[in-house]
Amino acid sequence: MGADIYIFTKKEPDFTGIDPEIVVREENSSWYFRDPYNGYSLAWVIGLSYGREFMEDPADFLEQLSRITDEQIERYAREQLVEEELVLVGETEVKVKCDVNYFLRRAKLRRDYLRRLVEAGIVEVEYAL
Repeated sequence: MGADIYIFTKKEPDFTGIDPEIVVREENSSWYFRDPYNGYSLAWVIGLSYGREFMEDPADFLEQLSRITDEQIERYAREQLVEEELVLVGETEVKVKCDVNYFLRRAKLRRDYLRRLVEAGIVEVEYAL
C-alpha cells in the first residue's frame, strides 16, 4: 500500500544516469511515482505526511522530496530503521527484517527520479492515496 502519484511535466525529463527500472511512463503521458506507507517512505525521511502536507500542495511536496540529501536519508536509516522488529499479526508476534541497504539504495533512486521530474517542471499532479 502506498501513494500512487502521476506527474505531468512541461518538458521531457532527462533521466541520464537514472536506473531505468524506476522510470515509468503512463499511457496518459504522465510519470508514475509510488511511495509506500511504511518505514521505507521517502516522505517519512523528512517528517512529511501524504494526509497533511501532500494534500495542501502536491507539487511543492514532491519538490521537497526531491531536495532530500543523502545525509538525511542515511540519518533516517540509522535512527529509524531497525534490522529486525517484532510486529503483531493478529495475536501472534512475527519477526520482520528491515533491509537497510535496500532502503538506502531505493530511497536515493526515488529521490533522484523525482529530482529529474521537478527539473522538467511539474504542471499537474494526479494521485490515488
